[in-house]
Amino acid sequence: MTDEEMRKKMEFIVKQGAKFRADMQKLKERHAEAEARMRVSDESLTRIESVVARLEITTEGISAAATEKTEKSFASLDEKLAALAESQERTGRKLDALIKSIQEERRKKRSSNGF
Repeated sequence: MTDEEMRKKMEFIVKQGAKFRADMQKLKERHAEAEARMRVSDESLTRIESVVARLEITTEGISAAATEKTEKSFASLDEKLAALAESQERTGRKLDALIKSIQEERRKKRSSNGF
């Protein structure tokens, strides 16, 4: 190998080493940028998880309160319907008694009038 060939090979190796170092530096910079983005993403995810947890607690509270209110409303409605049914029964019995009384009066009038 001549001196010129040796010089060219060494020059090529030096250039390749410089290119490798430059590429490696770019890679390190990009890696650092990616890590920074990952930290931001992790922080955002942590905040989102916190918000979701608070929403879950709030929603459970609202749901429990709504369920309790609904159950009380149904219980009250059941009581009112039972009272209404009882009142209707009393009214029906009174109406039956009134009808019977009127029918008896009519019979008495008919028998006293000779009909």
